[in-house]
Amino acid sequence: MIKNLFIKYPLLSTPIVCSLVVLLYSIFIATPKYKTESIIHMTISDRDSLLSSSSLFSNVLSGSSSNKLIYQLKEYFESDSGANDFINLIDTNDFYMSSGVDFFSAYKPNIFNTKISDYLNKKIIKINILPDSESIQIITYGFTKEKSFRGNITSILMASNYLDKIQQLNSQIARVQRLCQIYSDSSYLFLDQNELKNIISKDDLKDINSGYKLLSIKANKYLESCQNSKNLASGEKIKTVLPDSTLREINIESVKTAVGKIYNESIDAITMSENLTIVTEPLYPSQSESKYSILKFFLAFFFTFLISLTIKILVSMKNDFKF
Repeated sequence: MIKNLFIKYPLLSTPIVCSLVVLLYSIFIATPKYKTESIIHMTISDRDSLLSSSSLFSNVLSGSSSNKLIYQLKEYFESDSGANDFINLIDTNDFYMSSGVDFFSAYKPNIFNTKISDYLNKKIIKINILPDSESIQIITYGFTKEKSFRGNITSILMASNYLDKIQQLNSQIARVQRLCQIYSDSSYLFLDQNELKNIISKDDLKDINSGYKLLSIKANKYLESCQNSKNLASGEKIKTVLPDSTLREINIESVKTAVGKIYNESIDAITMSENLTIVTEPLYPSQSESKYSILKFFLAFFFTFLISLTIKILVSMKNDFKF
């Protein structure tokens, strides 16, 4: 009966065979996928925010609100840098390249020449912005319940690490600002602008392998410039530790305020950020995601039928017009 059908309708033979192959592969061979979701909310306080345009480092960093931060985090997750951080926290071979994962679902860089960031963004991690609450929904997929859940936990850790890096760098720079302000207010310092433009030398750049390290080194060198800057009155370099005579001339309340801020910034520079909130916890998935086998069957049939029909029309036109 099927043979007679193919003979009577030859145009349907290829679409039917192809769609059946897709259906059987989807049902019996394709690896089940599991999904885990979580929602996180991030805020960034005035103390932790990136420096304003009036700061000494306004040419390096600009202000950032919580709304901007969630979009920056999304860009981080979707970048090559974020993908590298993710695979450094998991076992890529076990999670996405093991023999238990089917051919079309597994990560195969040597065959498809696919970057790990493209693979993760397409098949493993989805970051959705929730604009009403200014939160982020993290969706991770895995080929077992455990790996789906662990991928989500890893993503939350990455978000926390991202906030920590921002806080620690900002605190370091803000601390430098406070110290330079005290030096400047107490000794009428003169900062050589030409010297500041070349504060990072070519030799320094050779040893710097990240943007965060660059800004951290620049902050330290800026502080050294403040400590070694000339006094307008005497032309002499000031000492690293302010003398008692100079401290007595500074308003005691402003000194207390500055010292308190420097202390807070020192604490922030060595501790984790407190600005990450878990809105909904990730949970182990109860069942696998639908494979949409029937939908794939009809899509495969439709497209192969369309291709077969197109080829038949082209062949007929060639015969009719003798191309």
